[in-house]
Amino acid sequence: MANADKPRGFRFGYTLHGGPPSIRHYQIADASTTGVYDGDALYISAGRVAAVTDGSTAPFGVAAAYTNSSDVTVKIPVYDDLRNTVFIAQLDDATILGSSLCGPNLFYDITATAGTTASNTSLQEIDGNASTHDTIFILDKVDRPDNAWGGNVDVYCQFHVDIKTTLIASAAT
Repeated sequence: MANADKPRGFRFGYTLHGGPPSIRHYQIADASTTGVYDGDALYISAGRVAAVTDGSTAPFGVAAAYTNSSDVTVKIPVYDDLRNTVFIAQLDDATILGSSLCGPNLFYDITATAGTTASNTSLQEIDGNASTHDTIFILDKVDRPDNAWGGNVDVYCQFHVDIKTTLIASAAT
């Protein structure tokens, strides 16, 4: 069965501690010209947040809402505890054949596509062919009847974060 190609960015799955996710509000970056879409991986730019535009930028959080880039005074909610939060995301069309490609030592990158204004949703997904920047690791596929290993599979994933990323995020709040 082929999976539907419906990227939706990074959606909250669950927390490792079993409690509610950590959400804080951040201002968007002055240089943000594409807006921030619900589900976008975000990075810090001059003390404010912007959507990740390529795989080389280390994310520190995920947008929990959409905002238009024209108003930089608006603060948006951000899932900012990447160490304890598991997200659901779609792999691009790369064929990931099974759970042998999951785990904290197998890394993947973000395909950073601009979101859609039709639904104000991110179109970011996981690049199943690349691990140049070691941004994400996959825990498992989402267990649903319409979701099989292969291209466009929905997976549970976590961002690979280090202490430097955590410190940067803390300083920006």
